[in-house]
This record gives sequence, C-alpha cells and structure tokens, in this order.
Amino acid sequence: MISSLTTKELARFAYVARSLWHRRNAFLYERHFAHPTKLFEKAVTECHLYQQAIQALVHKPNPVASLVVRWELPPADFIKFNWDITVQQTTNRIGIGIVLRDCGGEVLLSLMKPLVLCSNAAYAEARGLFEVVKLCSKLGFTNCMFEGDSLHVVQAINTQGSEEFIHNPIIADIKQLMHGTNWSLQHVKRAANQVAHKLAKEALFLNEERLEY
Repeated sequence: MISSLTTKELARFAYVARSLWHRRNAFLYERHFAHPTKLFEKAVTECHLYQQAIQALVHKPNPVASLVVRWELPPADFIKFNWDITVQQTTNRIGIGIVLRDCGGEVLLSLMKPLVLCSNAAYAEARGLFEVVKLCSKLGFTNCMFEGDSLHVVQAINTQGSEEFIHNPIIADIKQLMHGTNWSLQHVKRAANQVAHKLAKEALFLNEERLEY
C-alpha cells in the first residue's frame, strides 16, 4: 500500500504518524488527550507549511542578477545531497541539516539531527558529511552528488587539504562509506545551500533527529 503513495502522501502519512506518537506520550505522561480530528488537521497543516517552506527556499529569486548563485539540478539518474551544520558554542551542540533532491528538483527527504559535546567547527562539518554518506549508504543509492559550503572538508575528501585533516579518522570513515559508489563532491556557496542551512539551524533546537519523507 505504501509503495503506491506519492511523495506528498508519504510526507503527510509521516506527519500523522509522528503526531499520533506525540499524542500517546502526552496522554501517558501529561494526561492530555487530543481529539483525533484536531490531531489530523494539525498534522496536515504542518506538513503543508513545511513543504511550502522547502519549495520557497529552493525557488527563491535573487534580485541581483549579476550575483545569482543557485542550486542546480543533478544529471539524469543522479540524486543530490546538500548538507550544512551550525555550531552553538555555548552549549557544545551542533545541528546537522541534510536535504535530498532528485534530477527533477523534487525534495525526496530531509534530515535534521542535533549532536551534543561537539563544538569544533572543522570536525562538525566533517561529521555532517559523514551523516550524509551514511544515510546515502543506508538508502542504497549509487549515483550520488554531495554539496556543502565547507571548503576544507571538500578539499580533504578530494585529497587537496592539509595533511593533518586529510588523515583525520572521520575523513577515512567517509571515504570508506563512499567506496563502491559513483559519487562527486563539490563545494558551493551558502546561497546555493540555503535549505540545508535552514534545516541545520532548526536542528539545534531538537532533542532527537527528525527524518522527513
């Protein structure tokens, strides 16, 4: 049955399922009972607003034509992951934002993941890419493009950065996960990475990762 659903229907299903889980917890621990109709309406509204926000960021126009930097479609039969991280020094937390799109520009999924006890920016950026390739491997994709605005991580993976960072264990782990995949990794400016950046900022305020289809 699930295989026959469209991407938007799957997203709505995920929001409703999550709302049911929160409703169950609210009833068990707070003795608060939400009416099923209101629960469904709230989930559908949140899903709609989220999808609108994603599309608005993808297609947001830039008034300065000479400085336009846009996200670009991957080639046919490829998918593209964009990732970004934000660091909150005061709490030693980082937020990881990941968005996956197909060759038509359709958002297939997004991931917001908070991590604690990690305030080193260089390691945080590499950890963000590690989460991307781990997700790619889990989903079984073979033709993949990865984009991020962390130049030193991109250079390290492409063996162009500092020797110290190239030989960092997490860089080795990323390369190992990429092995056997037809992949490319490139650096992009923040303007072409806005969706992932927004997701990363929101991830800072979560208690657990949130995967949206």
